[in-house]
Amino acid sequence: MQRRVLFFLVVVLLFPVVRAQEPYADAISLSVSPETARPGEVVTLTWEVRRRGELNRAEHVVIRLSHPNLYPPVYYEPLPFSGTLEVTIPDNYYDLAEFQLSFRDANGSELRQRDRRLIFVETEIVVDDDVDILYFTATPETIDRGGSVTLSWEVTNKDTVMLSYLGLNNIYQFEQYPAKGSVTLTVPDVFTTAYFYSIGTEGTMGAAVVVHIRCPFEDYTAAACPLTAENIEVTYQPFEHGTMYQWGDSGKIFILYDPYDRVSADTGGYRSFEIHPLNPVMIEETPPEGLFLPAPEFAEVWLNEINVRETLGWATGEAAVYTTHRETARETAGKYPYIAEYFYRPDGALIHTEGNPLYWRVISAEE
Repeated sequence: MQRRVLFFLVVVLLFPVVRAQEPYADAISLSVSPETARPGEVVTLTWEVRRRGELNRAEHVVIRLSHPNLYPPVYYEPLPFSGTLEVTIPDNYYDLAEFQLSFRDANGSELRQRDRRLIFVETEIVVDDDVDILYFTATPETIDRGGSVTLSWEVTNKDTVMLSYLGLNNIYQFEQYPAKGSVTLTVPDVFTTAYFYSIGTEGTMGAAVVVHIRCPFEDYTAAACPLTAENIEVTYQPFEHGTMYQWGDSGKIFILYDPYDRVSADTGGYRSFEIHPLNPVMIEETPPEGLFLPAPEFAEVWLNEINVRETLGWATGEAAVYTTHRETARETAGKYPYIAEYFYRPDGALIHTEGNPLYWRVISAEE
């Protein structure tokens, strides 16, 4: 519907239009019967034009059948100034079909008023493209993460159906199948709680099934079943304006910058860097008195990544190692997915990193 509104706004801005208003409101009529039809069914258009004013320059009538989200439209011409026309609703139409009556002059150009306003009248009908579904099932209804499910269905009023499901980037995927059938699909292992499949037409969902996913972890700190949950060794070092961390299993480096609000210590920005393999860098500088050089694990990022040194400052202590419980989870900000991480700081605070924008926050703390 937004595209449709935008389309008409563009038309209005470029060519102000007359929608059967004065001076032609009583000169052009257009109707469609019935007012509701299914794809593939026939509707009858009836129109009458009383020629006067600019309409005397019209050579013939043009009727356009269109859909706001489908292209190209269908044109019927040349047509007389009054009459009827039977039109078949295209099989891929859904929700509505739009009809516009306009004119061409003797040169084959669209008939416009002297101020360039297009002369036309339009109407629309409802397109009922609902699918008559006898059954739509998923077997089994509960699976392990990354498992497979068999979908079965039968519809009675379509030759084909559209099967839709959510892709990895939260964009729906569509596949066409016969009106009756079954297919076995693997649920992407990044989904940890449930997965949805729907069946219908290109524009309408007729029915949906939910596949539940078993969580392999009995206890977890994430908001929902995480992708991973394990204990790892972490190297960390405090800086003037934040802390650097390195995961012992992957070498990944996290920077948790100091909180945005100095009054509150429960949220701030973060960055992460994949370091494979670790490239030790020698820093040939002397830090100010009472401060320290970054540890070799952090020197490369501190020196070479944009704004890291300027934002973090010098280290305020030596690097140390501790063990923490860490979880990763697929979460979303709006419609965009990202991988969140949960882990404990050395002071016992539970950190949750979030995406879009990148920031961290404390969601619990040990007393």
